[in-house]
Amino acid sequence: MSNVIWVDEKDNILGEIPREKAHREGLLHRISVIYLINEKGEILVNLRAKDGHLDHSSAGHVDVGETYLEAAKRELNEELGVSGTELLDIGGVCCGHRY
Repeated sequence: MSNVIWVDEKDNILGEIPREKAHREGLLHRISVIYLINEKGEILVNLRAKDGHLDHSSAGHVDVGETYLEAAKRELNEELGVSGTELLDIGGVCCGHRY
């Protein structure tokens, strides 16, 4: 069982909690979401197998001790095999707050 970084609405760290607890109780925790955009301005989307909805290019939990950017690079490589791509941090949004 792995831990995630539990945060408040302004991304202040509250502690570490098991991933399952965060999901079960709906507790805010850090994730990194990536949108890949090509030269034509097209966005790569993911067709989710479980419900057929379109989703971001790649995403995943930010591991304890990891930055958002580190998590984004790791997830992009793990999920899509993409590495060496320059990523632009556009900030975060949670519960109507932008940070």
